[in-house]
Amino acid sequence: MKKKVICLFSLILYFLLACTILSQKIESEMMTQAKVYERKNRGESFQFRESVLFSDEEDSYLYHVVNGTGWESGLRVREIPSALWRIGTYGGVEFSGSAQTYSFIYSASRQPKEGEEIAVVEEFTTGEDQYLYFWADGVPKEPVLPKNSEIAVGSEHVLLLNLTEAEFPFFQHAAKALSDSTKTAQRVFSLTEAGRFLEELPKLAMVVALLMAGIVFWGCSCLLSVRGKTGRTNRKIIGINTVLAAASLCLMGYVLNAVDLPASMLPLENVFEWKYYRDEFSFLLDTLGKLKRTELLDAAAHEIGKSFWILGGSAFGLATVVCAEGAVGLVSSR
Repeated sequence: MKKKVICLFSLILYFLLACTILSQKIESEMMTQAKVYERKNRGESFQFRESVLFSDEEDSYLYHVVNGTGWESGLRVREIPSALWRIGTYGGVEFSGSAQTYSFIYSASRQPKEGEEIAVVEEFTTGEDQYLYFWADGVPKEPVLPKNSEIAVGSEHVLLLNLTEAEFPFFQHAAKALSDSTKTAQRVFSLTEAGRFLEELPKLAMVVALLMAGIVFWGCSCLLSVRGKTGRTNRKIIGINTVLAAASLCLMGYVLNAVDLPASMLPLENVFEWKYYRDEFSFLLDTLGKLKRTELLDAAAHEIGKSFWILGGSAFGLATVVCAEGAVGLVSSR
């Protein structure tokens, strides 16, 4: 009985350790990324572009970043009261806050939330990219294109633009603010970052496989130690399983550290919101299919297929191990 309790708690401890590693990675991936502009106010009002505002169905908001203390340590989002700013007569935002230095959030990977911890991106890179813009009411007539861009292909509701100086990481808020036409778009996708997300799928499949492997190896060790006789063969197999379980956990952490998911392709709240991924990629791939752009479709088929091979091969290998060690345990018990 004592041996069973020890094995059960050791298995639970292993699972909790694996979940802790996963949760730390998920927390860092889901943290809102932001582009910050620091401005010192000497007590005089000043003006900046209206694109600094974040909007939802109810209102528009202006945010800045402050250093938190205590339980809210780290860089935190604070909303600037609407009494301190207003939209000017001829556009732009007129700000008249107190004399201090403000770190305004100029753009972000998602809508900032009051009090949340935020990751400030210090350096952005530029390169070629394709942006897919979608307008529910139809593409604006004679759309104003962003600088250094051209129309690759379009339809009634979408435009696919080639950009020579796109900014990475991609922020949808910044992509909408590139011109008067694009700011009215309901959805914007970066095809480069969508491709990057697909390339990370095999790594995620490997993480799942290693997590399952560790639990299986540790579980087999517990079963053999409880049900089998403590002979030399059993002790040897238990020792090998324990080493393999520890190695699986270490490898899982290593692979997980290499995973870098683009923030623009992640859901707002829960990283396991499968419906979000299904809807986003279904919309994106269906739209590209109608535009006869198959590069991303081919990449999706390749990466998803590779992920299924990893998961399927791992499941088959682990099932073989379980059957073999079960047979050894059965023989030993006799």
